[in-house]
Amino acid sequence: MTIRIAMTKPAIHKSTREYISSPRVAQGYDCFFAGSNLFALDTIMLERWFDRPGRLLDLGCGTGRHIIQFAQSGFDVVGVDLSDHMLKEVKQKLLQNNLQATLIQTNLCDLPITTDPMQNTLQPYSFDYALCMFSTLGLIHGHENRLAFLRSVNKLLRPGGQFALHVHNKGFSIWNHEGRMFLITNFIKSRLGLAEPGDKFLGYYRGIRKMFIHVFTEKEITTLLHQAGFHIKNLIPLNHRRDDILESNFLRPLRANGFLIRVCT
Repeated sequence: MTIRIAMTKPAIHKSTREYISSPRVAQGYDCFFAGSNLFALDTIMLERWFDRPGRLLDLGCGTGRHIIQFAQSGFDVVGVDLSDHMLKEVKQKLLQNNLQATLIQTNLCDLPITTDPMQNTLQPYSFDYALCMFSTLGLIHGHENRLAFLRSVNKLLRPGGQFALHVHNKGFSIWNHEGRMFLITNFIKSRLGLAEPGDKFLGYYRGIRKMFIHVFTEKEITTLLHQAGFHIKNLIPLNHRRDDILESNFLRPLRANGFLIRVCT
């Protein structure tokens, strides 16, 4: 039986649909992020946290940088993304590197979890590891949708399974004019019931106007993870360059660029 979760609002914002439907975004993704400090750091942290081969689920896998990383290390990898264009890039990389991985095109908030082994590979309690990097969680529209997604991830992990994710820090927005304007307008809109606290729209991002992203306070993301049934093992505040851990906790709610988090079931 396939589990379908009823959503209170669309989990995918129209700007996100435009982003994932663009072949240009997918084809230029690796070049655009070449040399990213965050990508280098999360690669190191994931290798440290997921230190022995097992079954791994990459949620919002994009062009497959972590799929290749872990498939080369002997992991049994399943990648999930809604963008057909992103998955085409992954398939090409797998072919070029003579690697195997299972790819599933689906909405993260409607994961086809099933107990029927003949239908697909998303069986309850069948993964040792899961990851959701580069604030993919923040692309999910609506608090209830994000919570439902995290509960689905918990259901897919074996007892003691580990889940790693990255989110952007809302408070870091204070360091530039555009960010300060976002904090003010988001506060007003949230008080009027016109938006959720943390809902942000980027003026122009990779050709997409008013691209939606949800940014989190540390309290919000930790509460959300606990509500989904996870236990936090590591919560790493990132420095402003996103190439290392924040050097001190002084003004951490405002100085942390984001958070790398590891939790377990």
